[in-house]
Amino acid sequence: MVTRHRASTPLRHADPQASSEPFGGAFDLAVVGMAVVTCSTHRVHRLNPTLQALLGRAENALVGYPLLVLVHPDDRDEVAALFDRSEGGEVRSYSGEVRLVRNDGSDLRVTLTVAPCPETGREPRFLLCQAYDVDEQRRVERDLRLADHLLATALEATTDAVYMKGADGRYLMVNRAAAAVFGCPSEDVIGRVDAEFFGPEQAASITAVDRRVFESGETTTCDEPLSTAGGRRIFQSTKGVYLDDAGHPAGIFGISRDVTELSRAHDERRRFQQALELTVEGVAHLDLEGCFLWVNDAFAKLCGYAPTEMIGLPWTVLAHPEDLERMSVAHDGIAEGGRIETEVRSVRPDGSWFYAQLVVVLAYDGSGVHSGFYSTLRDVSDRKAAEEVLHRASVELERRNGELESFASMLAHDLRQPLQVVGGFAQLLAERTTGSPDERCDRYLAAIDRGVATMTAMVESMLEYARAGEVAAPERLTDSNRIVADVIDGLRGSLNGGRIVVRDHLPVLPADPAQLSRMFQNLIGNALKFRGETAPLVQIAAERDGSMWRFTVEDDGLGVSPEFTGQLFGMFARERRSDSPGTGMGLAICRKIVEHHGGRIWFEAAPGHGSIFSFTLPAAPAAA
Repeated sequence: MVTRHRASTPLRHADPQASSEPFGGAFDLAVVGMAVVTCSTHRVHRLNPTLQALLGRAENALVGYPLLVLVHPDDRDEVAALFDRSEGGEVRSYSGEVRLVRNDGSDLRVTLTVAPCPETGREPRFLLCQAYDVDEQRRVERDLRLADHLLATALEATTDAVYMKGADGRYLMVNRAAAAVFGCPSEDVIGRVDAEFFGPEQAASITAVDRRVFESGETTTCDEPLSTAGGRRIFQSTKGVYLDDAGHPAGIFGISRDVTELSRAHDERRRFQQALELTVEGVAHLDLEGCFLWVNDAFAKLCGYAPTEMIGLPWTVLAHPEDLERMSVAHDGIAEGGRIETEVRSVRPDGSWFYAQLVVVLAYDGSGVHSGFYSTLRDVSDRKAAEEVLHRASVELERRNGELESFASMLAHDLRQPLQVVGGFAQLLAERTTGSPDERCDRYLAAIDRGVATMTAMVESMLEYARAGEVAAPERLTDSNRIVADVIDGLRGSLNGGRIVVRDHLPVLPADPAQLSRMFQNLIGNALKFRGETAPLVQIAAERDGSMWRFTVEDDGLGVSPEFTGQLFGMFARERRSDSPGTGMGLAICRKIVEHHGGRIWFEAAPGHGSIFSFTLPAAPAAA
């Protein structure tokens, strides 16, 4: 038998009908290796392209040769016996693992299936052999098992709920995330319907969506609010139809993602944007490149745009050319401080511009990563205009005060000489009339002398007032404790039983020592001068108030009447409540000295009776 099947001389079929058996299109297109051999002789009649590729042999080179020449020598007896049994009617088909020999001599392990080709009305003339590449089949099976494993792992690992339902709505498969939604193990979900897990309204809504998807065959995405084991949640569900082997709709598959927190964030963002739309202040959101992502109506209107026109524009289109470089430097450095706040000039599309208060802060995403910027813009043109008017008024006031001070200084200087002349001639006249019995002349001369003395004091006060603002800003530190001590020593002759008490230690600060001394002389001197019926008590103190020192000089004397307090610091202001001498310039000089140093001075009535004069002076800058 073996010898017979080892014949090497091909027998050609001369009958053209015999070579055109019905093994046409399907045979040639099959992905499985196939061969048609003749019964009895077992010679090759046809080889399909797949088997030709597996063997590396062409069909025309093998037709007419016994098929056993393609079988490994060790497997030929088994295959020959198979052919004999198939032809003898012992079996109708055979499948087994054998080795074929490729054209290059290598082995091809295949699963070989042999079966007769039935023909109507006569005995079969051909056997159909099918060869499955065992290595390829095993690789495919291994890949399929791996794919199934990866798919199963992914389905169990994903946080999205994945499920399949039959046409009747019963669950056929659910992953772990889907089972968690139902609050029970996966096996307890299989075979059940939504009405067994959710309320009637929710179950009806799910069923309606499933039916629409099943009937239309279209994949649909929708939001589904559900009452789950973990509370009320919102799921974004994507559902589609899967088909059976015949290509007919068999059921629904679905993937549902819990978007509850995302939905809440979107709702909050929407409410926040609605609130920003209502604010009168311009608000904008920019990306990392400085281009607008969103602006509210107020921002767009202020800049002369419609809100949609600004989306995608860079912030630089709003910057005045003269401010652009400064703003670019500030924008590049915002990451260091996290915020910039400045006044800018903003340009509109029509070329007009306005002053604006700009605030820019960093924006972060939900992971805390810098994702852009938030900006507010406020029109301050009216305020800038008012500041400009105030500045011009201030300059004009300063000019007029300067002129007034110059006039006062000149007037005081020019009055000195006439007063000296009047005083001198009055002195000569007094000397001429010494010993004269004319008492009236003596009274007149005394009155002239007093008037000259008063006028001289007033002129000296005017000169002192004019010079109070001429001293340059203090550059060195002055010990106010020592200044006050020297002033007290100089006033000891005026105490008349009174006391001057310095509470705590007075500070060292930047001040002109001569002017500071003059101010304490005026304040302490007034406290001693305008005393009550008892011996006066004057208290001096100082305390830190932010960047300033606040001094107080308090007495228990006559005080100041309420109707006179508004005139206290005016020039030549005197309240006629005592016979004490003075020009009324002391407090005016004090005010000018304090203001020249950058502080202010004010009056308060002391508890009970007396006066409290307070003034502030800048503290020394902190050491670097």
